[in-house]
Amino acid sequence: MNAANGVRLGLAPVNWNNDDVPEWGQTVPYAELVALTARLGYAGLESGTGAPEEPEALRALLSGQGLRLPGAYRWVRLSDPAVAAAELEAATAAAGRLAAAGAAALLVAEHWTEARRALAGRAYRYPEAGLPPERLACLCRHLETLGARCRDLGLALALHHHVGTPVETPDEVAAVMEGTDPALVGLCLDTGHTVYGGGDALGAARRYARRIVYVHAKDVDGDALEDARARGMGLLDGLRRGVFSPLYGTARSTVDIAAVGDVLAGVGYGGWVIMECDRNPRTGDPAAEAVAARERLAQAFSASGTGGGRP
Repeated sequence: MNAANGVRLGLAPVNWNNDDVPEWGQTVPYAELVALTARLGYAGLESGTGAPEEPEALRALLSGQGLRLPGAYRWVRLSDPAVAAAELEAATAAAGRLAAAGAAALLVAEHWTEARRALAGRAYRYPEAGLPPERLACLCRHLETLGARCRDLGLALALHHHVGTPVETPDEVAAVMEGTDPALVGLCLDTGHTVYGGGDALGAARRYARRIVYVHAKDVDGDALEDARARGMGLLDGLRRGVFSPLYGTARSTVDIAAVGDVLAGVGYGGWVIMECDRNPRTGDPAAEAVAARERLAQAFSASGTGGGRP
């Protein structure tokens, strides 16, 4: 199922298979997720753990169920001059594989550190924990190089701002957006990470509407976030506490996804919107949550009259 006028709805394997929280682990093999994604009415599934490494095999697995590959997430270390060149080459190779598999975008996030993970959701109070100017410049320079290479491959490069990393807070996202060429470096708007990082999803959508090339749609449980901040939880304990939630639209919800859809409609957004939720798949029901979220996302983005999707 697609939202109207070009926006495509997809799923993220992390809804079932989470590599970050050790005890959550892998619950559904990737090949089974492909079939499940089609049954749940989505148009695509991101690559993830267990996906075929050979591009044509991945493309065939997805197309066999009538699905496309929206993109894939990759950690990078582009702000560290000691490793940035090697990281750039590895990311370029990954982009080539994605392009061969028919993907729309490569998503990259600057790798987290233990110090930043400990400040999850509270880093905006500690600006001194951010990247120094020379490392910010290194990150921006290498993102632009990677973006140019992705463009040559027919991919969009989407910076994924992520809690626990040096690009978490609204000011940190702004610094990278201001320090990079919009023609080369787009933004993956993650509605959940925006809120967890101290921002506002609707405000970010308004500010970066024309830089957004990809969307990760999830909600944040306001009560859980308040508790995690009050207790000084690090990122993994925040995830265990249940900060991220499906798009449920209750009093505890902090993301107005319909309003985000309206903003993106205003600039003719026609890319992928991925239902993603980093929560414990063993205590929730990811399939049921995906069905409920699909209806909310379809309404939010089709009602907005969005258009111009990538084939």
